[in-house]
Amino acid sequence: MPDMPQAMPPRVQREITRHGKVVYYVRPQHQGRRIRMHQEPFSKEWWAEYNAIMTGQPVPQTAEQVKKAPVKGNLSWLIAQYRQSGDWARLSIATRKNRENIYRNIVAQAGDVPYDRITRTDVVRGQERRASKPFAARDYLKALRALFKWAVANQHAKYNPTEGVRAITPKNDGFHTWTEGEIARFREYWPMGTRERLAFEVLLNTGLRRGDAVKLGRQHIKHGVLTIKTEKTGDEVSIPVLPDLAEAIRVSPTGDLALIVGKRGRPFVKESFGTAFREACGAAGVPGSAHGLRKAAAVRLAENGATVHQLMAWFGWTDDSMAKIYTRTADRRRMALEAGDLWERPPAPKISRPHPKKRAK
Repeated sequence: MPDMPQAMPPRVQREITRHGKVVYYVRPQHQGRRIRMHQEPFSKEWWAEYNAIMTGQPVPQTAEQVKKAPVKGNLSWLIAQYRQSGDWARLSIATRKNRENIYRNIVAQAGDVPYDRITRTDVVRGQERRASKPFAARDYLKALRALFKWAVANQHAKYNPTEGVRAITPKNDGFHTWTEGEIARFREYWPMGTRERLAFEVLLNTGLRRGDAVKLGRQHIKHGVLTIKTEKTGDEVSIPVLPDLAEAIRVSPTGDLALIVGKRGRPFVKESFGTAFREACGAAGVPGSAHGLRKAAAVRLAENGATVHQLMAWFGWTDDSMAKIYTRTADRRRMALEAGDLWERPPAPKISRPHPKKRAK
């Protein structure tokens, strides 16, 4: 009898490439990014690799990977060590994916440079090369800062060349913040009961990032409050289910474990959801995005008097810098409107009083 195929462990997927090669992937988190396995299938090393991926531990390297390993002391070696560390494993999947792209570009440009020769000037020049894309320059600095902070803490480096380097301040606010007119236009085009309207109400009424919005399900809602652990920071947020969202959930088609689903009833990954939502915005004639609705939610709360700490709790921010931006903007707008009332008031009339006559001597 032919050998029976071995059963796949949880979250492992077997695929055949277009070249006929069998490959295996692991998806450690539900709807998260897949990680390809490199060891001989079902060998002792393969199981060790699988366990490392599932638990977020450093993944053992294959013999071929060891041969191609970067030279110790070079920047590519330092990056490889950092990506095997617990600090790296504790980052969110989204952050790791972003920084992997940054580190890949750094290795391609300067991977053979000894990392102990990198100076503050080199970091500044790296930022200047990305000056036309200020958000990319900011992410580049964050990635290098995290790398060298880890290197110093683990005695690989004596100093951190990113210390004292200021990030390039973007001239714009990034994602477009939805206006009240755009919000009304989207709602007019996509009525209650459509999947697009449900996605919209989830984003606006919760302020969740798209990666958290696609994971939100009925299991997260109890007694009128939704509680979910955020993907980016791992912190738990609790948000009241507002009336518009409650109505959208009641009348819209939803999935079993995820409220937002596609036409076939399947949950989204955040990338495909972002694309689908942009298409819905285009159909409605609004220039919005998922993250722009998060900003609109923050503006609404701030303008209605939410405090810095209330905004931090609602949006899961770990420091007060973002919350202060919204509250400062709201305070300025409020004060400007109050100043408008003063403009309409007529100035108080001046009353002239005669000087008392001097006494005659």
